[in-house]
Amino acid sequence: DLAKTYDLDVICLQETKLQDIHVDDPKLKINGHLLNDEGYISYYNCATAKKGYSGTAVFIKNRNDFQNTDSKGNGKETKK
Repeated sequence: DLAKTYDLDVICLQETKLQDIHVDDPKLKINGHLLNDEGYISYYNCATAKKGYSGTAVFIKNRNDFQNTDSKGNGKETKK
């Protein structure tokens, strides 16, 4: 409701404590599901050295001119 109420362009979360296995687990419906219906592209950063420690999640409002996504609407990293 927060995203819809305020029409936010960017939402940043810290200390998510997520691990890669959580983000990609289809039962948890996180990657490609969380805020996807509201039109956001999601990016996750999980701690690898210390499991379940720290972590961030960023959700960016998908604009029609932004093409850096996969078929599920998830952000993809690009290297220049």
